[in-house]
Amino acid sequence: MGKPHKHAELIKAWADGAEIQFKFEHLAEWQTLNDVPRWDERIEYRIKPEPEPERSKDTELLANLIRSFGYTTWGQSYELATAILQKVGAK
Repeated sequence: MGKPHKHAELIKAWADGAEIQFKFEHLAEWQTLNDVPRWDERIEYRIKPEPEPERSKDTELLANLIRSFGYTTWGQSYELATAILQKVGAK
């Protein structure tokens, strides 16, 4: 058996319904494909990431406070801040 295609995993994900993005070397931003991908080995492809959930100002403030103590990563501090605010009924 030969070497798998450079984009084999992405091709399989696309066939299963994943939304694919591409980027040329000279482009700074990823573009979402609206057609069948060419799967050119000179082009970068990825599965389109899920959008980040919007965070309230309360969540931002509390997450920054939690993070300032140095006990968590940024992602963990947002999760903790969200959980605390949900517990106290804040939005």
